[in-house]
Amino acid sequence: MKRFSLTDQIGGESRLFFSSKRYGFPIVVIALTVLLTVMGNQNLASATFNSKFLQLPSNQVNWSIIGFTVIFLSVFLSSFFRLERLWPLCLAIIFGSLVAVLRFGEEINFSTRWFETPFGSIQPSEISKPLMVIVLAALFEKLRPGFFFLAIPAGITLGAAFLIFLEPDFGTALIFIFLFFVLYWMNVKDRGQLLRALLASGVFGILLWFFGLRDYQKARIIAFLYPEKAPDTYYHTQQSITMVGSGGLYGKGYLQGPGNIYGYIPADHTDFVLAVFAEERGFFGLCFFIAIWVVLLLAVLREAQRKSGFAKNLLLGVFSIFFFQTFFNMAMVLGIAPVTGIPLPFFTYGGSSMLANSLLIGLALYAWNKGEIR
Repeated sequence: MKRFSLTDQIGGESRLFFSSKRYGFPIVVIALTVLLTVMGNQNLASATFNSKFLQLPSNQVNWSIIGFTVIFLSVFLSSFFRLERLWPLCLAIIFGSLVAVLRFGEEINFSTRWFETPFGSIQPSEISKPLMVIVLAALFEKLRPGFFFLAIPAGITLGAAFLIFLEPDFGTALIFIFLFFVLYWMNVKDRGQLLRALLASGVFGILLWFFGLRDYQKARIIAFLYPEKAPDTYYHTQQSITMVGSGGLYGKGYLQGPGNIYGYIPADHTDFVLAVFAEERGFFGLCFFIAIWVVLLLAVLREAQRKSGFAKNLLLGVFSIFFFQTFFNMAMVLGIAPVTGIPLPFFTYGGSSMLANSLLIGLALYAWNKGEIR
């Protein structure tokens, strides 16, 4: 009897897990994206229960519908669309929107990150994530190894990260830098050049600490390293750890977590939304959540190994952003990373975040059906 593996031949090509014969898209990626979105919307309804944010879950559902429309449009557009030709337009949108929001954006809690529209707030730094993936993927395919192979992508990345840092949004700026280093690492031949770039980043980080970070940003890092020196700043993290631990093996049950119901942690629908999930679903629920992301990220990474050029870089970019956001947010909730406001994909409330995550999945599906096989 013929045995089937996870990488059986479907439609003449090896595809990870199960795929559509016509388009070659992995059903597992789409299914896990749907599952994460449903889980995230359900968890958000619990996080805003008994609070002043009761309207947020319905807003998130609307953005989820828009997001899935974007994903499935990418399935059909990929049949005839050359995305790599649009990188100059993407670059113009990134810098134009980031400059415009600093000048004309709405200030909320001492941050200028949003445009207010009739459809809700739009955050350009979130939309810039998938656009930056397109830009860097195209540049690393086009540029030949040498000085400009590092200088041009690095200059674009640092320029965008600097504008985002001015909002201020230190967490998203870190995501952009991480994205650059992953793509550079996977495309560079000279590891010594990469080492020099890392050393330069270390020097830049030291200068940033003394001349760039604001007092509250420094306080978060100090609170992470020395909680006893900044108990007020460490309060959110301490409550998050308590909520995660109180969930036990099986959790308190949906809408039954006292830390959530009584508002022990303020940012439970944004930065610490995973603490609500862990309190209600427990250790096993958290393991299930991690397993979903591990399978999804491995699927994307495995397909990147099979591709070359622009498609490979797109998949690596999608992997980089989802990996950094998911596991840094988890580390933040568990108290093993400082609080930087990095959203948890498909769980943290935000229309711009949901749209950006959907665009990233759309880019993965585009790359799945395009590009040369190694």
